[in-house]
Amino acid sequence: SVSMQLIYYPLMVYLGWSHADFHPNWLKEGWYNGVGNNNIERSFFDRMFAYGMVYQMAKDFTVLKHHRAFTIHHIVIIIAFFLNFYFRNGTGIFLFVVMNLEVGSGILNLECLYPGKFFIAHIISMTYGTIIGLSMYFYWLYNVYFYWGINFAEVFFATVVLFGILYLRQSSCYKYWKKMKNNTQSKQQ
Repeated sequence: SVSMQLIYYPLMVYLGWSHADFHPNWLKEGWYNGVGNNNIERSFFDRMFAYGMVYQMAKDFTVLKHHRAFTIHHIVIIIAFFLNFYFRNGTGIFLFVVMNLEVGSGILNLECLYPGKFFIAHIISMTYGTIIGLSMYFYWLYNVYFYWGINFAEVFFATVVLFGILYLRQSSCYKYWKKMKNNTQSKQQ
């Protein structure tokens, strides 16, 4: 999972956006339609990102045993990816946000593998991913939906999923920080 989160997803986003010559419409347009004047076509790399994400979630969901909330998280992510194929706009934003969140999760996984070694990077990357997620959400609302028209179902779904994921990420980050702080204090006594 760490190699997917820290190498594969950022590489697929970079290659997908570079396929569109880093045009801003890559962020705004959907899977099947170009809405701007450039009609950006989704590249092989965009599709490989989506396939990789669904594969990773399905693998983790079926192979690893997790807490119920983590299992629900994996199911919601798989559903979100399939539903994103039907969203009219904002696919690049979706991929960019997911990539940032996955990088934060990748650093969390490094912290789990090597406790105490990546603690600060974990806190920073999870918070950075949350800030990027919120920023891109408002960019998506303003540039995509307020400009081309609001589809209430898409906005509602994206809002519930994003804010739910961001809340769970930051609360888990806080709980982990609190646990590390308590462990440090108990060792000092």
